[in-house]
Amino acid sequence: MFNIKYNFLVVTQIIFGLLNTILFLKFFGVSSNTDAYFIALSMIAFIQLFYVLPIEQFMFFYIEKKKLNLQNANQFLKKTFYTIFVYSFFLTLFIYLFSEFISSLFVSNDKYILLENINEYIEYFLIGTLFFPINYLFDFLKLDVEGAELNVLYG
Repeated sequence: MFNIKYNFLVVTQIIFGLLNTILFLKFFGVSSNTDAYFIALSMIAFIQLFYVLPIEQFMFFYIEKKKLNLQNANQFLKKTFYTIFVYSFFLTLFIYLFSEFISSLFVSNDKYILLENINEYIEYFLIGTLFFPINYLFDFLKLDVEGAELNVLYG
């Protein structure tokens, strides 16, 4: 239904998206830098799927443990949090060390300037990628606290 608060938020989101696009085009323009940025962004989005895999598995086990015993579920959550952080740290380190090889899988080697720019952008994106799994886990836990959504999805 019509809710002025949500409509205002949607309009604000559209304005910020438009402003973001205008500033992006003003800063980069149409160039190989723009291509490198979007390719690097696509690569990071693809790689983040590997970050999500253990968390998706965690969700099923956590819900089952929570049904049986909340304290055991919380212990499982603590162990999972540390495991996911270590996993994401080593995966991010691997991507950082082998970023040239990984980016060459997405772009042919004859585009050396483009590969150089992609590797530069990947370094910037990896900072946020390191904490992506933890953020994803907290989003899951937020859904769990809010209730009904998880029962429909996983239970």
